[in-house]
Amino acid sequence: EVYGKRCVLTNVSLDLSDPELATIARHVLPRLAEVHVRETVSLAAHAAIIGGVAPQLYPDPGWAAQPRPPEQWAALARLAGHFSAWPDVAEGFDPSEPYLTLGASSAFSNDQAAIRVAIPAFIELARRLRQRVPQVLLTASCEVDAAIMRTVAARTGLPLLGLNVPVVQAIDVLANSRLHVGGRW
Repeated sequence: EVYGKRCVLTNVSLDLSDPELATIARHVLPRLAEVHVRETVSLAAHAAIIGGVAPQLYPDPGWAAQPRPPEQWAALARLAGHFSAWPDVAEGFDPSEPYLTLGASSAFSNDQAAIRVAIPAFIELARRLRQRVPQVLLTASCEVDAAIMRTVAARTGLPLLGLNVPVVQAIDVLANSRLHVGGRW
């Protein structure tokens, strides 16, 4: 309890392979009233390293949703503006045709120098992929990815599935991609 309130950590993934992080987790997690993990790997990591009160498994939609085949949502996706939400534009994306998705990585979090170096590389990668496949759809799953991919979209004209798309629809798109290139998922 903190200030007389129960403390709960929810929607967490636990990678406790780093010794310092494992030490922090051993100290903090047993003090919480509840820990809610989103996948079974974290459930096992908690049990192996921390023990004591077991966390509860609450899969988020990214782990639990069942993607739908494109025939169930492609017509809706082709409607003008369906996947576009300012400032991201996904016009021209046709899920009934083969496509691949391209995203960034959490490796760029809090590293502006790395982002500046990565953007030209992502632009070049996007252009080369576009020469080889019918459709490339850029994706952003967090603000860091969005900052990178918005620049890539502006320079290449490729559609961008941004941050304001409902999770279940984003899962449909990613699951039906012929290939996802990126540091997430």
